[in-house]
Amino acid sequence: MALIFLIFAFFPSIFGQSIRSPCPEIFQYGKEFSKDVGLLDIAVPKIQIYEFNVTLVFFVPENVSLKEDSVNITLKGNASEIVRKVLNGRRVSYVVYFEDEALQLSEIYFSRKKICELDEDEQPSGQYKIVTAFKTFKAEIDVVAEYNRIFNIGISEGKCGHFEQNIVEFSIGGERAIKLNWPWVASMYVKGDHVCSATLIDKSVAITASHCLEPNGFPAAIKDIELVIFSNETVKIWLFVKHPYHQGPGKNDIALLFLEHPISNALFVPVCLWEFYEDIENRPGTIVGFGETEFTDSGDINSLKLMAVSSETCAKSHEKLASLVNSQTFCAGGQDGTGPYN
Repeated sequence: MALIFLIFAFFPSIFGQSIRSPCPEIFQYGKEFSKDVGLLDIAVPKIQIYEFNVTLVFFVPENVSLKEDSVNITLKGNASEIVRKVLNGRRVSYVVYFEDEALQLSEIYFSRKKICELDEDEQPSGQYKIVTAFKTFKAEIDVVAEYNRIFNIGISEGKCGHFEQNIVEFSIGGERAIKLNWPWVASMYVKGDHVCSATLIDKSVAITASHCLEPNGFPAAIKDIELVIFSNETVKIWLFVKHPYHQGPGKNDIALLFLEHPISNALFVPVCLWEFYEDIENRPGTIVGFGETEFTDSGDINSLKLMAVSSETCAKSHEKLASLVNSQTFCAGGQDGTGPYN
């Protein structure tokens, strides 16, 4: 393991003046095997546990020529270690390597938000240019499997729902369902407005679509998200985690919601989860969800019995579905035109 020495004093001069960190609480200059380095420690919000990035901006004298990779950033630890740090509220650490001498730090951006800036009266005088260094963390898909252990998620054993989850927001021909028949179905609200359905897979965990966490195209804040469960209780969440490779509706469009407190209602039953892939084409099923029907836009839960259909049939049934259907989706619909989004 490399030894890194922190230098809290001013560094050698550049532009004729000593360089210093504009935000010593998160960035310090140091030495690693006699070479100048920068040390960055950042607290990552838990909602960004899967993906985040940092950008550092440095001043460089105009007469100094630098290579394209004159500044490199390394994130310390593997993906699993980084995830654990974020979950435990610990900072993640970066080491910044300079090609030659250390450069004067100007700004730091975390996930495109400025978190550090050199005061205007401390900026170097004379002619100068800037150089940026960028580093992205994106957890590999196998890190998702660690959540069962890290969050201590024990999917409820024994009794569970009788229908595979297939939650939708919009159904035509839906019949009102008694909430107690679907205790795993919840209504998700953002700032007091219903945006999507969610499915409870455990007393403390629900799943929903990733795009539901970006109503109106903007990421929702944790404090604004609530679930209304079958008993009409309102439950807050403390964390949501979107699929790291979500690319819009229909493509890895799934997210986990972690409840602040486990559901204690004795009538609660989670949904059943598949243990393996099963071909459901031309088999009957039931879709359940909140939202609009062709007749009403009430807050009632609705259910509808339908046949599962092939992706090809689904894509041909409606122009909006053609771009959503893929190997990760299932479709259902009736010959009379009933169905979700149909």
